Amino acid sequence: MTSVKAAVLGGGSFGTAMANILADNGHQVTCWLRDKETIHNILNHHENRKYLPGIKLNPSIRATADLGEALADAELCLVAIPSKAFRQVIKKASGHLNESTILVTTTKGIEQSTNCLL
Repeated sequence: MTSVKAAVLGGGSFGTAMANILADNGHQVTCWLRDKETIHNILNHHENRKYLPGIKLNPSIRATADLGEALADAELCLVAIPSKAFRQVIKKASGHLNESTILVTTTKGIEQSTNCLL
């Protein structure tokens, strides 16, 4: 199996679990999230104490608040963010995605302002 460079947008329980699965399968994973304390905990304690307390994460997972850093040369991008932030984050992310990046959204729901599916 070939290792891919993956970005996971979102540091909640689902995004963290997806990042851990990818890392456990030998992929290079960078998580993008906003919460500085969670970033610190992932980098230094290999744990998302806010959403997955007590679950040890693969130590190879990187975490950052810099969207450009997370998406730099990403071959795969999993989007696991709350639906209310989806449009805003995707607009910002679009400037950092390569044409060949595979974008997979795991965000569910309907955008309240437009009633459109995500």
